[in-house]
Amino acid sequence: MRDDGVYHEDRETNLYDYMTEKGFNFLDLSVVEQLSYSSNFLTISDGKIMCVNSYKVYERLLKNNIISREISERGKFKMPSKGDPMFPVKEKMNDYGIDFITVDLEELTGGYGGAHCMTMALERN
Repeated sequence: MRDDGVYHEDRETNLYDYMTEKGFNFLDLSVVEQLSYSSNFLTISDGKIMCVNSYKVYERLLKNNIISREISERGKFKMPSKGDPMFPVKEKMNDYGIDFITVDLEELTGGYGGAHCMTMALERN
């Protein structure tokens, strides 16, 4: 809090608690979804996003030996079966009223980015 040009600590918190207090909701992502750039989506309009096909991205990571088959068979790195929901195809998307378009961007994710990072504008002189 600012008082006479000096900041004073009001309280301690963490980012998750602060954002929750501000009314933000969070959707948990598995390790596989995180590795597949699922959280790197492009907002098209209010309640509508464009995102990568997480299954195809993870398959590409395995094909290119970024993640070994041995690791992908274990616990939190295990590839979900085709029928298992993976971001963005989750029930929660409907709960939050979010519509989505899934695009095959696995070629772009090889540059370590997803729909948002790979479509950002660059300022050139």
